[in-house]
Amino acid sequence: MRGFKYLAGYDRFFFDYGSGKRVPELLIEYNIHFFDLTLDEERGLSLCVFFFRTRRLRELLKQNGIDKYSYRPEGLRTVVKKYKNRVGLLLGAALFSLILSLCGCMVWDISLSEGVLDPSLEAAISKAGLKKGMFISDFDSEAFRASFLNDNPEYSYVSAGIHGCRAYVWLNERTEKPELEGIEGAANLIAGFDGRIVRCEAISGEVKVKHGDAVSKGQLLVSGIVELKNGAYRIEEAKGRVFAATEREFSTAVNLEAEEKIYTGREKNGIFINILGKNINFFNFSGNLYEFYDTIEEREEIYLFGSFKLPFYRVKRSYLEYGLEKVIMDEKRAEDLCYDRYHEFLDGIPYESILEEKVDMKNDGTKLTMTVRLSLVEDIALSKPFGFKELGE
Repeated sequence: MRGFKYLAGYDRFFFDYGSGKRVPELLIEYNIHFFDLTLDEERGLSLCVFFFRTRRLRELLKQNGIDKYSYRPEGLRTVVKKYKNRVGLLLGAALFSLILSLCGCMVWDISLSEGVLDPSLEAAISKAGLKKGMFISDFDSEAFRASFLNDNPEYSYVSAGIHGCRAYVWLNERTEKPELEGIEGAANLIAGFDGRIVRCEAISGEVKVKHGDAVSKGQLLVSGIVELKNGAYRIEEAKGRVFAATEREFSTAVNLEAEEKIYTGREKNGIFINILGKNINFFNFSGNLYEFYDTIEEREEIYLFGSFKLPFYRVKRSYLEYGLEKVIMDEKRAEDLCYDRYHEFLDGIPYESILEEKVDMKNDGTKLTMTVRLSLVEDIALSKPFGFKELGE
């Protein structure tokens, strides 16, 4: 209601306390609408009437001998009157009002029901027919659903709805259909690495390899399908350890010459307005950037009356200049870095399984290369459950 009063325009009247007490009764008697009534013995009485009722109220006051009063125009019409000679300002206000009315028919923002809308997903949603800046009447939910699911098979369900000027999207990712296990607890032991069998310590299952056999990664070592003496089969979980002689190789390199960023302290800043996903340079940012620079972007959302989110963003982009300085690394430091990486590689490999370790370091002047060849005896058995498909084979 307050917004309507401001747009319609009204006049605020002021009376002294003595004569002012009669005014509300007169207005009620002659059916003249008034609002914002205040009454105080020291300050007197004040009230508001719409501007098109002001003339009638002044005639009524004159007829009843009330001549000690003043009034002040308020509302939008006073602003228009104040700037009536500034055509550009009025045209700008009219254009802004037109833009706001058009935006009321458009999609301003897109949100996910759960999670954050990343750029790749936003692009997929836009391609399917739901994008910022489109007219709400042009949105076809069924066509959007069919197009999105056809282009994005990793999702099993999508739905979209528009509330006000914001579109909401609901998504469910497709889950892989679980493989039919068929037989509970059935599993084989397979090789996790290439190697040559040293010994087999099977607890259950039927052993398929022997000492000295060369096996490749993924090969069956101990089967969970055990053939009985009567020709029947028993299905069980193969358990145990299978040790094999294996070889592994680790290689890494550290550059002895590197370029390090040194920031100069100089920077350039640009302010943009992002409207429906497009950056517009309203602040005339231009000029040549530096040869080397990092970019930092800060985005600030814009709200109307502090709570109504507009489809505009204020974007501050900073360009920080830096230079490149050549840094020469000490060979001992480079060697330490190589060994740090090698020790990370060794995590999970039991120390006692290592039979031989050959380390080779090469320095070609620009980088230090470390190559390690390991000979091991290790348990290579991995448990792999199986179902009806494997049983048929």
